[in-house]
Amino acid sequence: MTCSFHKFKDYFPGTGHVDDIGLHKGHGHSVNFPLNEGMDDDSYKYIFEPIIKTIFDTFRPETVVM
Repeated sequence: MTCSFHKFKDYFPGTGHVDDIGLHKGHGHSVNFPLNEGMDDDSYKYIFEPIIKTIFDTFRPETVVM
């Protein structure tokens, strides 16, 4: 499982789209969350916390690499 919160458009042209969720055996094991430039901390936290909670509840990882 991978999860990526990243600036979209000018930084990773053509990659990291929200619909990129993995291929073949990895399908459904990738979360891309493209962000607009200029996001503040409160907005990031509002987005980050429920997504990470859902990933942890679903996949129950034993190890997290950041």
